[in-house]
Amino acid sequence: MRLTGAVLFLYLTGVLSLAAFCQQAAVPGTVHGVVKLAKTGAPATGTVVSLRQTSVGPIPIQGTGEYLYRPQERDLNATVNRSGTFRIDEVPPGDYVLMTYKPGYFDSDAIAANGFMQVVHLAAGETKKVNIHLERGGTIKGQVRFDNGAPAHTGRQVVDEVAVNAEIETPSGRLSRFGGAAHTDAEGRYSIGGLPPGTYLVFAGMPGKMVAVKGGGELGSGGRIVFAPRGIRASNADRVEVHPPDTVSGVDIVIQTQALHTISGRIIDRNGDPVTEGLIWLYPAGQSVLGRSSPPGAKGEFSFEDLPNENYTVEYKSYPQQKVLGVTADRTGIRMRITKAPYAPAAKQVRISGRDSNNLVLRVRPAG
Repeated sequence: MRLTGAVLFLYLTGVLSLAAFCQQAAVPGTVHGVVKLAKTGAPATGTVVSLRQTSVGPIPIQGTGEYLYRPQERDLNATVNRSGTFRIDEVPPGDYVLMTYKPGYFDSDAIAANGFMQVVHLAAGETKKVNIHLERGGTIKGQVRFDNGAPAHTGRQVVDEVAVNAEIETPSGRLSRFGGAAHTDAEGRYSIGGLPPGTYLVFAGMPGKMVAVKGGGELGSGGRIVFAPRGIRASNADRVEVHPPDTVSGVDIVIQTQALHTISGRIIDRNGDPVTEGLIWLYPAGQSVLGRSSPPGAKGEFSFEDLPNENYTVEYKSYPQQKVLGVTADRTGIRMRITKAPYAPAAKQVRISGRDSNNLVLRVRPAG
């Protein structure tokens, strides 16, 4: 899935402390409820219940040309007690995704409601009750290996490890991430539990390199993604049927290490000057799901390594520019002005067949 909010996130990182100040001024509310095991009705003691804000902005301020942003610094959490109840106080007004974490279980109310999540709307000063029923989910297990037989395990910190994810196919045919990533152990083995019934695609993600971005700092470019059993196209991946509480074993992934190539080049404007903002995306031609991305470097350069033979799309996208104007008069948020993206999208098709594709030039024009 494309993380198109990356640019906004980078820009606003420096003003989170101001955002926290603004949130404190809003009239908070409370979310509480009961969490039970669906099969027995027993309290689901120890379950972690979290609220993650969904509609934080930017929200247009009518008649001003400005926007309002109310960022949430962190998830709001509570742990279910022995009686099966939880309570989260001091919740700023807004819309939230309600998430539960109990190893091996999923929220059956979320699945029944609208597909994989419950949404909670909280008005200023409101107290809202939410009941949750947990069911034991299914499990997908397997091993990730390199094509020389070695287990896919870096032996480094978890953030640098090989991560395996499961994406469930929604009724509309889209893919939706369910649960967190499972990291491989020293033998390359993984286990993803707590999955609701459905059809899944399973893929391994290799860590990407860090690339310098305009204005200082670094951003990680998307590393390699390999779908089970060994392809980079989602359309060629095995479909894994999960029927809780059963375990599906042997969902193995092989990561290619031989005959890999590089696509590199530059992004320039119509005058030939380097473009240093925006993001470059790379994905198998005609299939943008889970594409890799990277910001251009200081000279507009980009590079994607470790690519097997395939037809690719290299696509450049520019994003709106944000300028923070200050705190709103009622001290409930941050005012900002958002201007349109400076450049129009541009794309090129590239075929990798036994050799690198270097010196690719994408010339972009100003947005209309």
